[in-house]
Amino acid sequence: MKGENRRFILNTLSLYASESACRLAQFVFLIIAARILQPGRYGDLALALTLIAISATVSEFGSGILVTKRVAQDPYIAPAQIRQATLLKAILTIPTIASLILYLSFRTTTEETWNLVLAASIGTIFSLHTGPVAAALRGLNRITLESLLRSSGIIVTAACSTIAILLGTGLSGIGIGIMLGSMTSGILHAWVAFHEGWFAPNNNESIARLFRAATPFGLQAIVSILYLRSGSLILEYTAGPTQLGIYSAAYRLVEPLYILPRIFACALFPTLTACLTSGDRDRTRHISTLSIRLFFSLGLPLSVVIHAAAVPIISLLYPGTLYAPSSTVLKIVCWSCTATFISTFTSTLINISQKPQINTYIAFVMLILSIVLNISLTPTLGAHGAAIATLAVEWIGLIVSLPYLPSLAARISPMQVLPRPLAAALLSSPTLLIPNPFCGSSVFLLLYLATLAIFERRRSIPQILNFIRKAKEKRTDSNNSK
Repeated sequence: MKGENRRFILNTLSLYASESACRLAQFVFLIIAARILQPGRYGDLALALTLIAISATVSEFGSGILVTKRVAQDPYIAPAQIRQATLLKAILTIPTIASLILYLSFRTTTEETWNLVLAASIGTIFSLHTGPVAAALRGLNRITLESLLRSSGIIVTAACSTIAILLGTGLSGIGIGIMLGSMTSGILHAWVAFHEGWFAPNNNESIARLFRAATPFGLQAIVSILYLRSGSLILEYTAGPTQLGIYSAAYRLVEPLYILPRIFACALFPTLTACLTSGDRDRTRHISTLSIRLFFSLGLPLSVVIHAAAVPIISLLYPGTLYAPSSTVLKIVCWSCTATFISTFTSTLINISQKPQINTYIAFVMLILSIVLNISLTPTLGAHGAAIATLAVEWIGLIVSLPYLPSLAARISPMQVLPRPLAAALLSSPTLLIPNPFCGSSVFLLLYLATLAIFERRRSIPQILNFIRKAKEKRTDSNNSK
């Protein structure tokens, strides 16, 4: 296996390895934090992390996606794109942090929460260049290096925060851990940028032009993070930090699973960009169909397994009765996995098309729906209402995005995606009657994979690799002919 196939496999494996290490470190930290802080203070932590995530997305304003897309099309513009994106991010970060502080000043916020947010803001300012440099590395298909740099900062953050919580420093110590992790990532990315000569001066496009070009991606990112986090903000406001802690304890167990489609889509990003740029709709259609089939085949059994084993999972990770309601929340939100898996790829496909604003429209619909459902459900149902809203929003968002795919790649028939995974799941479902939930879930998963392997005469990943190889050969032949 040569060329593009080897790079695709290397990128995917390196991303999975680094992201798995990051998620494991974050998972350990969050479990320890939930046990020590209890639902009330853990809800304060979840609120602070939500606000930090929103402010980071606003200050980025979609420039990362734009830089990745442009550098993938023309590698020689990487230095100019990095400098302009860093400057744009610096301009947007100041009012973003000011708005965050203003929001906290109107709320009854603990001193610990203030300290956490302020320390994280200092780390953000120190590492303004991190996002643009990482985006350029992804566009240059140097995903292995980018994943190593990014994972270093995340692991430092998780390690320092875990030590801080064990030492009893509370949320203030976690804030220092986040700041140290951001600084570590900033130093490493700065070293790479200086080594590559990306900070050397040259003629650039104006900030205003970059801002206008990044606006579709920025609006999409902001609306997306708002629909993802608005439920937490509304839940904390209507039901209190304890209910937010119960919801977060369950949702944080499902969230790490989303690295599976996210990394796969990230590794395919350069190839899909090249296919759409060259007008190769056949390759785009085949890769899209096989990818969606793969994500549905992965998301469905994971949802079934988590639902069946939700109670023992919560009991094992959070001893006692304080987090017992989280098991019902987990049973609900786990069914959003399949929708999120597929929509991760479809949103990537839309982003690299000529109509990235479609994702903004979809995210806006999901935001409005999330606000309406959370305001309606959380005052009476608390964390369970937030879980129902999350499930409904994810599936409706996927359904809304599907009609746009034919204009970008090709019409994808449900019969190409649904029958075999559903049949394999139905044939394997009797194993869930085994009294031990862990044993029944494990047997179900093994039987499902074996049954699906029998149904699938040709596997999805080898076909994707084959189409990548053919796309590379076609581009090479085209360049030689010129």
